[in-house]
Amino acid sequence: MGFVMSNISKLLRLNSVTNIRECSRAKIYQDIQDEVFCPPVKDGVSSFWIENEVHACNEAVIAGLTDEEMREFVRELVRSRISKNDLKSKYLQTKINDNPLHPAPNVLRGE
Repeated sequence: MGFVMSNISKLLRLNSVTNIRECSRAKIYQDIQDEVFCPPVKDGVSSFWIENEVHACNEAVIAGLTDEEMREFVRELVRSRISKNDLKSKYLQTKINDNPLHPAPNVLRGE
């Protein structure tokens, strides 16, 4: 069994985000500054948006969330991103579970 994460989403570049949202780059960055749109994730000097978050923000706008509700919604989206520590922990646990020479966790605990 390999390393698998649920809810995997594509990373989008700014041009894709402007096409999905049908607005200008300036509008996207203004919405990020106003905290009513999800900020990008950084990979070195490059910026990428998480596809699921972009669509979730569009759905929230369609649902009629106020600016304050959008701010809270965006904060929750960002909070729910997987952290480096969570990712490392998941990856290491997968590696341990996939290793036939490594005893199961309950064996290590003496159960």
